[in-house]
Amino acid sequence: MLRELNQYYPLAGHVLTADALHTLQDFANLAVGELGADAVLTVKDNQPALRAALENALWAKAARPRQPGDKGHGRRETRSHLVMDAPEEVKALFPPAAQVAPRHPDPPPSPPG
Repeated sequence: MLRELNQYYPLAGHVLTADALHTLQDFANLAVGELGADAVLTVKDNQPALRAALENALWAKAARPRQPGDKGHGRRETRSHLVMDAPEEVKALFPPAAQVAPRHPDPPPSPPG
């Protein structure tokens, strides 16, 4: 499917997102290696070893850029995210991985005030 799409809309330089069903080395190698795109993929229970390696990653060493707080719609929100280079144990299981970031549920909104 990606090769066909690439014929009509070149994917090089674009970021592809996909759910856990597509978190496969063949998909990543095609998207990143062959077609020149970047990819954001989700890891769930269909990749148990990879998921375990990510859960055990040293998140304390990850960069923590913070976006300034925003007040709107009656609440104050502050967002942050963690990103780090893929640890070697992750790369050993999934060589196309360059960076990793955990997905955490959004925190509940702050009360007004």
